[in-house]
Amino acid sequence: MDQQTKAALKKDKFVTTTTHGLEWASENRQSVIVNGGILLAVIVIAIVSAVVYNSRSDAASVASVRPCRLTRRRWRNPARLCRPA
Repeated sequence: MDQQTKAALKKDKFVTTTTHGLEWASENRQSVIVNGGILLAVIVIAIVSAVVYNSRSDAASVASVRPCRLTRRRWRNPARLCRPA
C-alpha cells in the first residue's frame, strides 16, 4: 500500500464515527447498560404479547365455530352448518 491509501484508511469516516461511538459508550457505560436493558425488556414484552395475543385469538376463533352434527348421515339442520356462535 502506498502512503495515500494508508492515510485514507486512517481517516475513513466510518472508522472515525465508530471509534467516537465506542469512546462515548465506554465513558457512559452505566447509562448504556440501563437504557439497553430497558430497550431489550420492551422488545421482549412486545414479542411475548404478540405471541400470546395471536395464540388466544386463534383459540377463540376455533371455539366460536359450532361443531357440525350428523344424524344417520344427514345433517340435522343444513341451514345452520358450522355457523359461528
